[in-house]
Amino acid sequence: MRHLPLLGLALLVACENDNTLSGEKGEPEEFDTSTDWTPPVDTSVEEEDTDSGGGVIPGETCADEDLSTRAYALSQRTDCEAPPESTPDWTLAYKWQDNTIGTMLSTVVIGQLDDDNGDGTVDNNDDPDLVAAPYSGFIRAYESDGTIKWSASSSNIEQSTPAIGDLDGDGWPEVVVGGLYGSLAVHGHDGSTYWTGPGSTGTKQYCGIIGIADLDADSNPEVYTGRVIINGQTGATYATGSAGYGSAISGESPNSIAADIDLDGEQEVIVGNAAYSKNGSSMMTTGQGDGFPAVGNFDSDPEGEIVVAMQGKVVLYDTDGSQIWSLAITSGGYSGPPSIADFDGDGEPEIAVPVSPGVWMVDGDGTKLWSWSGTSSTFFDGVSGYDLDGDGVWEVLHVGNDGLHILEGDTGLLLSTLAGATSYCGQMPVVADLDADGHVDMAFGTYNAGVFVMEDAANEFTAGFRYWNQQGFSITNVNDDMSIPAVPDVNWNVGYNNFRAGPPVEAVFPNQNLVGKVQAICVEECEEGVIEVSYSVGNDGTSDVVDPVTLEIYGDFGDHEEVIWTTTWTAGVRAGMMEASTTARIEGLTGDLWGLRLAVDGGSDSTGSNVMECDESDNEFEFGLGCK
Repeated sequence: MRHLPLLGLALLVACENDNTLSGEKGEPEEFDTSTDWTPPVDTSVEEEDTDSGGGVIPGETCADEDLSTRAYALSQRTDCEAPPESTPDWTLAYKWQDNTIGTMLSTVVIGQLDDDNGDGTVDNNDDPDLVAAPYSGFIRAYESDGTIKWSASSSNIEQSTPAIGDLDGDGWPEVVVGGLYGSLAVHGHDGSTYWTGPGSTGTKQYCGIIGIADLDADSNPEVYTGRVIINGQTGATYATGSAGYGSAISGESPNSIAADIDLDGEQEVIVGNAAYSKNGSSMMTTGQGDGFPAVGNFDSDPEGEIVVAMQGKVVLYDTDGSQIWSLAITSGGYSGPPSIADFDGDGEPEIAVPVSPGVWMVDGDGTKLWSWSGTSSTFFDGVSGYDLDGDGVWEVLHVGNDGLHILEGDTGLLLSTLAGATSYCGQMPVVADLDADGHVDMAFGTYNAGVFVMEDAANEFTAGFRYWNQQGFSITNVNDDMSIPAVPDVNWNVGYNNFRAGPPVEAVFPNQNLVGKVQAICVEECEEGVIEVSYSVGNDGTSDVVDPVTLEIYGDFGDHEEVIWTTTWTAGVRAGMMEASTTARIEGLTGDLWGLRLAVDGGSDSTGSNVMECDESDNEFEFGLGCK
């Protein structure tokens, strides 16, 4: 039989190209068993060491072959370089404002709603849109420049913060909102009604939120509000939980969130004293009062913990509902929904708790780090987190009755104030690159002056995503085309460990980029169900990969494809290098093998990946062959 090396396949490096390469598939043929065949040298990478053993030396069995290649250099991608740390002016300038919308008791959200560039898909290449739900009567969507896209009647009052997501998988996002008279879903491109559904049982909706998540990993997202779980495709009620609804205010302001805290592959709806499965059953309860929740990882185990802000204290619960610590808050005001981020740059998460008026910063072990006092508050304040200058220390963004404030995360130093725009209940700022100029903008709804969108006066805020799709934003809860992942990456296990906070700049422009290559294949023992595959993993980015990397080889058996081999690469992958190859001996194959596919870090899809990369679309390598 003939040994099959890789024949002249180029490693493409353009960020917009899909680097899935395929050999041509045809009827399996008997291999030429001659011993005088010399494979051509692979010159697809200019820096490759062509004398490193990559050619296949004919022999009688695979055991006689040396399929190995030494490490060699790759051309590095300059488009994977993150922007340098910026120097904002810290003075907020207006981009646009709509003071005709009326009283806002909810946070605005940002995401793509329609196909602006006319390529037939709604994705991150389209212009972001902003959605606001004022206290009474309608939902309003805006273009990125503030032009009103549409207004949709909701026949509701006490409206919640809306959420954006593709509920039915048709590629076109929907918008959902809750209110005193129930919930409503509208089509994102024109505001037409999709369905009407229930509200948050037993609570007033104002100052509340609604969320979208695929709770049972079936690719059909659910909608949740408080303790009520709703069919995302019909608006029918799935279930209602029996404990809290995610609020520190009795009978008001439902703020439930969703996350897979126990890592069982399915997300839970989390409130201040319980976590509900899709059927409404409580997978855990705390036995204590309700409160505003957030989730992160604050200990050495891989599961998540739940932070709950109550009146007069903040508590951390373990996955089973047991209390880890409790910290008394002595400010005397209402607590609001907390934000989790690396606020002091130590590589570990801290908790920012709005305490009306002001903020308490709490370490992951329950120690108070600092506090800052505002001057006025009506109900409860709102906070979010963002690393606005890209220095690795998240700023605290706070809105209260006395305006918007930007605080230094590690000290509480007041960096900027926007007076005159007030919040009644938790209208936290959301941060996204609304005009796609490479610098994030800040948006929030106000109690007294409508919708505000602002930027740094020098336009030096760092780069960021073009979306913040719901108040309970956790980065991995939505894809950049507004589809909802069936099994989202767990936020704290993929390098973020934050909640109601934005990503690090390296997540927007990761400096690392994994690629894979099949260097050679031996099929001498194919008839016995054995092949050997020499593979390499590389990194054509500008920063080393230090996280473990999963590698899988799929076999194409004509009528189906299946994983025939898997491993985890733990040695690190150097920037600008294709590492020395490793040979996998794969046995027990049955049936005709048409081809192979090497998938690096979950393949060419961000779902299931462990490494943040510049380009997720070039993580697969295909090779067609005939083996029977």
